[in-house]
Amino acid sequence: MAGKHWNDVNKVAVRLKAHRLAGLLSLDLEGRETIGACGAVHVDPSTTHAWRGDIGTLRSALAKLESFADGASCLVGHNIIEHDLVLLSKQAPDLALLRLPAIDTLYLSPLAFPENPYHHLVKQYHEPALARVQVNDPLLDAELTLELLADIVDALKKKDSDLLLTWHALLAAAVKGHGLDRLFRVVRGVDATPRMEDAIPVIVQKYNYSPDHQKTPDDLPGTRSNKK
Repeated sequence: MAGKHWNDVNKVAVRLKAHRLAGLLSLDLEGRETIGACGAVHVDPSTTHAWRGDIGTLRSALAKLESFADGASCLVGHNIIEHDLVLLSKQAPDLALLRLPAIDTLYLSPLAFPENPYHHLVKQYHEPALARVQVNDPLLDAELTLELLADIVDALKKKDSDLLLTWHALLAAAVKGHGLDRLFRVVRGVDATPRMEDAIPVIVQKYNYSPDHQKTPDDLPGTRSNKK
């Protein structure tokens, strides 16, 4: 199990629940070809799970992770879609938690914080505090990801409503089967997913975008390349 951690999981859980984000399980895996360590944080209730060991104990460790994930309705992670879930599916493709949708903060942080996109999770949070703990700590990363998600939701709720509709439609269409649609429903306070047809007029009219103008999605206000 991990030692002392900087983050206060209970306070973060309260913030997320205030945004109607319950049933979350934050997950972080260490490794490229195989899993060397894992950390997970369950929001309901606020509990943590960590494992670090050799390959001989991986099977039992994943079984314990599966049990720990019981009751979760959505996964959370930083680059979870392209790293953690891919790695986990290679090691244990039959795990039930792989069928859960995922909210990936790597997709969301450039939208919420275009002037300081969080591509590397550890570096953006109070580095002096983090310097006192082990950097390659998946449980700490799982905790930090939940706080990052809470900050992202706070920031997104202050964004222009048309911009949020556009992002919602684009991400729901581009990243199907995951939790980004759910996240934007919470942020926008809506019960339905906007269609691409709903987003196109906003892009054309409000942001002066047309197919004849060779812009990329990054050229839209609030995205990572639009820095002034």
